[in-house]
Amino acid sequence: MSTDTRTPVRPAPVPRQPKPMVFDAPRSTSSLITLWTFMVLPFVALVVAVPIAWGWGLTALDATMAVVAYLITGFGVTVGF
Repeated sequence: MSTDTRTPVRPAPVPRQPKPMVFDAPRSTSSLITLWTFMVLPFVALVVAVPIAWGWGLTALDATMAVVAYLITGFGVTVGF
């Protein structure tokens, strides 16, 4: 009867090299138009809406509160990711 309690040890596996980065194919014109529309149109609408609404209920206090809420939300989402 053997009293040897050693277990055979296998060598550590060789770490895999990271795959090289593959760049996406160029985007189609329709996808770029859609992207820029969704990025630019809301800002343009805001710029147009503020002067129109300024005399009819929109005050500096309202604009300041909106900007502060926007910044708090933006930083909160950024920290969350």
